[in-house]
Amino acid sequence: MTSEEIQKYIAEHPATKTEKCPVSGRWERREWDLEDGRKIVEENTYGYPPEHGDAYLGKKTKYTAV
Repeated sequence: MTSEEIQKYIAEHPATKTEKCPVSGRWERREWDLEDGRKIVEENTYGYPPEHGDAYLGKKTKYTAV
């Protein structure tokens, strides 16, 4: 599955599973179950400054089709 196909699929379909950070409430991981039994997994990693409160410096997103 190409990157473009992954982006199109997640834009058109709701996630089947979402995991949120218990502290910030932001979602960190979402999964989409595909018809052929594979999954698309989206994982976010947030960079926080030492005394962040609820602000974050940036977000890194990784997509995997398994």
